Amino acid sequence: MKTAYYTILFSLALCSCANGGPHFLIQQDTLNPDFKILTDSLSSLEFGENCGFDGSYQPLGRKAISNLISGKHYSLIKSILDCNNHEGRIYAIEALLKLNLKGDLELTEMEKQKIKSIIEEDKEINRCM
Repeated sequence: MKTAYYTILFSLALCSCANGGPHFLIQQDTLNPDFKILTDSLSSLEFGENCGFDGSYQPLGRKAISNLISGKHYSLIKSILDCNNHEGRIYAIEALLKLNLKGDLELTEMEKQKIKSIIEEDKEINRCM
């Protein structure tokens, strides 16, 4: 019973993050495990494409954003911009800009401003080598 309670609390926190403020309805999409990986402020994601000595290691964040893109969860990717995981936000920015260039999605002026603001924050991110 305790596990279910904590799962609901965690889901509410994710909804709050995804929607820019407190929200009391659990949205099923926010239970997506890839979304959780990219929005968890306590996770230690690394930004990169192919990492490791021989380049065969694909970071967890890269796998997660690829899954969201292939599942066409574009609204979830957009909502990552409002969360506190800096590496997750960079993955989201990269994905949104690529999708926009391909014509798969249109970015609103507000979303463009969010992206610009995040880039201008000039925060350090963990990168894989």
